[in-house]
Amino acid sequence: MAQKPDLSLYKTHEEKVQRWLGYCEWLKAGSGNDAMTVRQNMAPAAEEGLQLISADDLPAKARFLAYKALGFYYRQDIEADSVSYYYLESLDLAKKVNDVSLIVSDCVALLHIGYEDEKEDKGNRLKDMLQSIIDTSSNQQILQDGYAALGSYFQQKAFYSSAQDYFIKSIVLKKQQADTTSINRIKNDYANQCYALAKLYLNTGSPDKALDILYEGKTSAAVTALTHGRYEALFIEIFCRKEKIDSALDHLHRYIDPLEKQFSKAPIVPAEVVFSNLAIAEYYINAKHYDSAFSYLDKGYKLSAKSKEPLFEYRGQKLMARYLLETGNAAKAIPLLNKALPVAKQFSKEDDADLLKYMALAQTAVGNKDAALQYYAAYTDLLDTLTKEKISRNFADLETHYQTNIKQNTITALDKENKLKKLELQTASRTKLLLIIGLVAVGLLALLLYFVYRNREKVNSLLHMQNNQLERLNSELGTANNTKAKLFSIISHDLRSPISQIIQLLQLQKENPMLISEAAKAAHDIRLKAASENVLETMEDMLLWSKSQMEYFKPQLTTVNIYLLIRNALAFINSEAEQKNISINMEAVENFSLQTDENFVAVIIRNLLQNALKYSNAGTEIKIAAADKKISFTNSSSVADADLLNAQLNNKNIDSNRSGLGLQIVSDLATAIGIHVFFQKEETGKLTAVMEWTD
Repeated sequence: MAQKPDLSLYKTHEEKVQRWLGYCEWLKAGSGNDAMTVRQNMAPAAEEGLQLISADDLPAKARFLAYKALGFYYRQDIEADSVSYYYLESLDLAKKVNDVSLIVSDCVALLHIGYEDEKEDKGNRLKDMLQSIIDTSSNQQILQDGYAALGSYFQQKAFYSSAQDYFIKSIVLKKQQADTTSINRIKNDYANQCYALAKLYLNTGSPDKALDILYEGKTSAAVTALTHGRYEALFIEIFCRKEKIDSALDHLHRYIDPLEKQFSKAPIVPAEVVFSNLAIAEYYINAKHYDSAFSYLDKGYKLSAKSKEPLFEYRGQKLMARYLLETGNAAKAIPLLNKALPVAKQFSKEDDADLLKYMALAQTAVGNKDAALQYYAAYTDLLDTLTKEKISRNFADLETHYQTNIKQNTITALDKENKLKKLELQTASRTKLLLIIGLVAVGLLALLLYFVYRNREKVNSLLHMQNNQLERLNSELGTANNTKAKLFSIISHDLRSPISQIIQLLQLQKENPMLISEAAKAAHDIRLKAASENVLETMEDMLLWSKSQMEYFKPQLTTVNIYLLIRNALAFINSEAEQKNISINMEAVENFSLQTDENFVAVIIRNLLQNALKYSNAGTEIKIAAADKKISFTNSSSVADADLLNAQLNNKNIDSNRSGLGLQIVSDLATAIGIHVFFQKEETGKLTAVMEWTD
């Protein structure tokens, strides 16, 4: 397979096509230090394959198009749009012939290269297509590649929790192969996946986790010089972030400096050399050790300029500008910032915000106050936009993370169980070996006992850690059971009465339809409708309350017209108010609005109105007042006790045989959105329920 095949040796056209497909697959799987050289031949080979096949051979055409796209990907002189174009062509044909493995391969490739078409939202459609295949597949290779691609997709979307979940799933599967194979390509794939997760941890402020996963993949990374270099550069970044500069410098001198010498006369500048020197320079700048920073900064800056790569040059310009700014050379920093600003906008809003801040500081330092104010205004506006986007992404990420949490917990539990079994086997094997050696040489007994003791300590430490995790899970389970008990108690209490009322009304209509006049029937239908709506509202209240007890559910704060909420709530109690001859007097302007959660406030108002109606004397008035950040409901009552009602508000124990469950719902929802609810008795013998916003 290593040489271009001679197709004249094959008799049939089908044999020639299959032989050429095999040759392209060998080029794709090329590994080792010469892999890039081998893959340079892929695009021409794929083009020859396309010329070889007939027009109706769609399966072969789909695969040759994928090989051509990959061949273009490895060439520096081809536009990225060409890569995406051929992958999309291959994907369309793969779907027509139902080639599942090729569909997955094309989707994975497109998601890895960050393909996105906002107008048609193709990036999301690729993700959904890949997800649907993964959910129904047991093929280990499809799952490995699919999980890795979804991790990259969510990382590009800044959904870091979801990206972490999928990266870990891919690593778990790849590790099973990497630990038991001698194939360098598989080991390299595993090392690259560990690298991607470590990079994610580092970018999200978890250098300790990044270091752990990087050590996990370090052995496999040694199979290729390219991957090994990337690992060493990332080790340097992590050590700088952890403020372990001695370790960072050790890796720089042992691995990166020799790499720099290797490429010193070549036109190519390795990214590892540039970013490693800049990382150490940034550490010293953060520590205000500017003299120590300069040599590394100067080297990184010059190499970035030599590379002609936009990203390299941008990183060098940005850090050099910061150095000049902090060392009192703001005038020299401004030209660098002017060069870096357009590039920063192409990479991320975070980079753009940093550059705007530095430019505002530089303009201030040189006395250009007007320009400084303009840059600072642009910086603050962009910062506000970033904050809103981060909040939005966090909510979306939490939702995605919640949907996959159960599966992830299962994978984690199985992984821990396998590790424990492996450790137990190792312990048993070592113990047996120690006993045999003890029989041969009694003089080694003390040393053998030491090893046994040490192994037991490791097992005890592991068991202690697992016991702590079990206690935490039991605590979470207890909280969930308590919430479930509350919900069942509320259902048994609040739904029994209205449902019984509906059953009675239906029974009356069934058994004595002829005894009911048209007017009575109309009134009966109105009562039945009102009772049904009461049941529906009660169920919605309970659903909203139960959601409020969930760990990931948060109130949605918007500008809410309180006047309209009160009017809507009054519509549900008008019938009962008329039966008790109670009038409603509302003192609130129509545009009275507050920043709060509309659903939570609607439930609270409806419950307090129902409570006021329940305790009101017949023929009296309920007064509703709303002003500033306060709403009050005042009614005449000869039986209600403000202290008792306040106690019910603060009660945390649910008893389905008692009243007050509605008030406990009110208390839970009010606490969630920063409202203080309480009852107070007026001097006139009236009772007032108060809703007061505390922030």
